[in-house]
Amino acid sequence: MRGLIEHIRTCHRPDAGPVKVTLTIETRGGSPSCVSRTPRDSEVARCVATAVARHLVIPKSWPDERCSFRYPFAFRGRYPAAH
Repeated sequence: MRGLIEHIRTCHRPDAGPVKVTLTIETRGGSPSCVSRTPRDSEVARCVATAVARHLVIPKSWPDERCSFRYPFAFRGRYPAAH
């Protein structure tokens, strides 16, 4: 996720209040095949999910390798803090 931080930083305005976002990410061959988010009605969550869907790459993954994981973010001020 560290490689995505520049894309994710643009999702939260400095004057916006704190936001918690959780992504559920499914991958195939090291690339996202599905990215869902909570809260569903949050523009920040939509932006973070889109950034991950477009830019996440898990290096050295086999073409048929699949995984699924959850990743929480807490936005406080300008930059997200990954848990």
